[in-house]
Amino acid sequence: MSNSTTRQVDLVIVGAGFAGLYQLHRARGLGLKTQVLEAGDGVGGTWFWNRYPGARCDVESLDYSYSFSDELQQEWNWSERYAPQPEILRYINHVADRFDLRKDIQFNSRVKSATFDESRVRWTVETEAGEKFDAQYLIMATGCLSIPQPPKFKGLEGFKGKWYHSADWPREGVDFTGKRVGQIGTGSSGVQMVPVIAEQAAHLTVFQRTANFSVPAQNEPLSEETLAQVKANYAERRALGREAVTGVFLMANDKSAVEVSDEERLKEFEFRWRGAGGGFRMLRAFNDLLRNPVSNKHAADFARSKIRAVVKDPVKADLLCPKEDLPFGTKRLCVDTNYYETFNRDNVDLVDVKANPITEVTPNGLRTTTSEHELDAIIFATGFDAMTGALLSMDIRGTGGQTLREKWAAGPRTYLGVSIAGFPNMFVIAGPGSPSVLSNMVHSIETHVNWLSDLLERTRAQGIQRNQFELFRLQNQLSTGRRILAPEDDPIGASEALQVEQAKGVNDQFLANQSTATSDLQYLDAQLGSVSGELESLIERAIQAGNPTLGPDQRNMIASEMKQRLEHVLSLANSRDGTGLYIFSGTQTQTQPFQVVGAGGNYNLTNLYVAYQGDNGQRALQATPSQSMATSENGQDVFMQVRDAQGNVTGRSIFDSIKNLIDINDPNSGVPYSAATYSQSLADLHASLDTISQVRAKVGGRLQALESLTAVGQDQDLLHQGRLSELRDLDYAKAISDLSQRQLLLQAAQQSFKQVSQLSLFNIL
Repeated sequence: MSNSTTRQVDLVIVGAGFAGLYQLHRARGLGLKTQVLEAGDGVGGTWFWNRYPGARCDVESLDYSYSFSDELQQEWNWSERYAPQPEILRYINHVADRFDLRKDIQFNSRVKSATFDESRVRWTVETEAGEKFDAQYLIMATGCLSIPQPPKFKGLEGFKGKWYHSADWPREGVDFTGKRVGQIGTGSSGVQMVPVIAEQAAHLTVFQRTANFSVPAQNEPLSEETLAQVKANYAERRALGREAVTGVFLMANDKSAVEVSDEERLKEFEFRWRGAGGGFRMLRAFNDLLRNPVSNKHAADFARSKIRAVVKDPVKADLLCPKEDLPFGTKRLCVDTNYYETFNRDNVDLVDVKANPITEVTPNGLRTTTSEHELDAIIFATGFDAMTGALLSMDIRGTGGQTLREKWAAGPRTYLGVSIAGFPNMFVIAGPGSPSVLSNMVHSIETHVNWLSDLLERTRAQGIQRNQFELFRLQNQLSTGRRILAPEDDPIGASEALQVEQAKGVNDQFLANQSTATSDLQYLDAQLGSVSGELESLIERAIQAGNPTLGPDQRNMIASEMKQRLEHVLSLANSRDGTGLYIFSGTQTQTQPFQVVGAGGNYNLTNLYVAYQGDNGQRALQATPSQSMATSENGQDVFMQVRDAQGNVTGRSIFDSIKNLIDINDPNSGVPYSAATYSQSLADLHASLDTISQVRAKVGGRLQALESLTAVGQDQDLLHQGRLSELRDLDYAKAISDLSQRQLLLQAAQQSFKQVSQLSLFNIL
C-alpha cells in the first residue's frame, strides 16, 4: 500500500443520509480527520433515492428532524404535519450547507470493499472507482432500506412499455397521463403512490399480495401558531420522545380495551382514527393493544370496519382488509392519505395476486394465472433488501479474513445493532438488532451517533495504549459484555457459572412444560365451555318441548335443532389440539374418541348410539421435579357417565339423553311422546351440565396451580440470570481502569489522536 495512492484518514463514514451527516458533524467536533463516501451525487440517503409520487415520511416532521442543534430547530419551518420527500430533501441539504459538511463528502463513490488489517489495526476501504482510504475507524451509515428489491418476473426484458422501481425513481419524474399503469406492491411506498398515480393515469391496476393495516395521516399544513408553540417547548417534546418506545411521544390511554364498555371503546378508536390527528396514535388508543389478543382484535375489527365503510365495492373491501392472522400494529402500520378512497374510482382495479399469482410479464402487460392485463407502464413497489442488503453488497472482511456474509450466514448478529464480533473498529448506525425502522429513525440515529462519538471521545481523552494481546482480550470482553471468556480468567467463578447455567436450563425446561400445559388446559377449558353452552341450549329447548300442546311441526323444528346441537357436541367431543391430538381420548391421542354406530346417522333409529374408543387415562406433563400435571380429561368420564341425584352412574351418556329427546319430538321417529322419558332425559342433561362444570372446575384449579408454579419458576429464572450476570458480566468502568494500569506507556490526555492510531477498541458480538 502506497501513500501516493491511498488516503490516510482517522475515520471513513459510508453514506450521507441523516446518519452520515450527523456522524460527520460529531466527528469534526472530536478533531477526527473524516471522509464520507456517498454513492449518490447528493446528500439525503433514503430521501435522495426515493422520489416516487406521493413519497413522504410517516413520522411527523416536527419529530422526524435533528434535535442536536436548537438553532437549527428554531430556524427551520416545516410546512406540513407529514413532510413530503422534496421538503425533507431540502431540509437535509440545508443542514449540509449550514454546518459546511459537503467539503468532507465525496459523492458518486460507491464502496466496493473494506478490509481489516490485523497487523496495523487499520481498515482499507476501496471504492468501485479504485480509490483507497486507510482509516482507523469505519462507520457504516448505509441505512436500513437502501438497496431496492429488484423485480424477478419472467419476460420483463421483453416488456414494450416502461417500468420503474419506487426506490430508484427518475429524478425528472414520470408523467402517467393517459397511461394504463400496473402497480405491484401495497406496502408503505405503494400506499402512498396509489392515490397520486390514480389521479394521473387513464387506468390503474393495483396488484396486491398481502393487505396491511393503513391508518389515515390526517395531514395538514402547520400553522404559524403551531410552529411557535412547538418551538417554544421543543426541549420538552424531544425529552418525551427519547423516553418513548418508538422515539415519538404520543399521548397514551392508560386503560385496557377489554375493561371499558363497547361505547367507550368505539369512541376512543374514533378519536384516535380522526380526532387525535390520525397516524400512529391508533397504537396508543389503549395500553394493551400489542399485549392482549382480545384488545388487539378490537382494534383490528375497528380498522376493518373503517375500510369497509370507505370502499364501496364489497369485493375490493374484503381484499383490502387484512386477514385475521395479522394482528393490528405488529407489522409497521402504513399511514395514508385517501388510499382506500382511491379504490372507489372507476379507473382503479385491484388484483389479488395471492389467489392469482403473476406468472410473467408479457410484451403488452402482465399475465396472472387467470387473466391478462394490458399495461403501458409497470411500477414495482416491491421493497428493499432490508437491514442487511447494503452491508452485504460490499465485500467486508474482518479478522482472519472472514467476510461479513460468512459471519452472517445464519442471520445477522450484532451488539445492539452497533457493532459486530470479528470486525474491530467497524460500527453500524441503526443496524440489524437495533430498533431501526420500528422507531423514529432520526431519533435512533442521533442516539447511536451520540453513543459512538462519546466512545471515541473517551478513548481519545484517556489516551490508552497497550500491547495487542491485551487489546484483543479487552475487545472480546467489551463485545460480549462478559468478564469470564475462558475458565482461566476465573476458575471458581466459571465453575459456579456452569452450575447456575445447568440449573437454569432445568428450570427453563419446566417453564416450557408449564407453558405447554397451560395452553393445553386453556384449550380444553374452551372446548368444555362450548359443550356447556350447547347443553344449556338443549335444556332450554327440552323445557320448551315439555309443553304437551305443541303440534307436530313445532316438535319437528325442536327435533331438527337438537340434531344440529348433537352434531356439534359430538364434534366438540372429537376436538383436536394444535398438534392434531384428540383431547378427549385419554392417552390414546391418535384415536378418534367417539364414533356414531348405526345406519346412516339417522338419530331416530333405535340401534344408533355413540361409542367411546379411547381409554380412561390422562395426558400429563412434568411441571416441576416432583409434580406432574394432567393436561387432559378422558371422554369416558366427561361424556359417557351420566350420574343420578345420588351420584351413581346410570349407564347412560350425554348423547343418549339428547337422542331420546330427539326421538320423542321427531314425528318421523315412530317413538311416542313419553313424559317419563322426557323427564329422565331432561334430568340427565342437567346432570351432564353439572359434570361438565365439575370438570371445568378441576381444570381451572390446575390452571391456577400452573400460574403459581410459573410465577415461582420465573422468579427462579430471574435469580439465575442475576447470578450469571454477577459472575460473568463485565464492569466496564473497571475494565477500562484495569486496561489503563496494563499500559506499557501512559500518554498525556492531550496527545494527538494519531499517536494512538494503533488502538483497536471494540470487537463486539
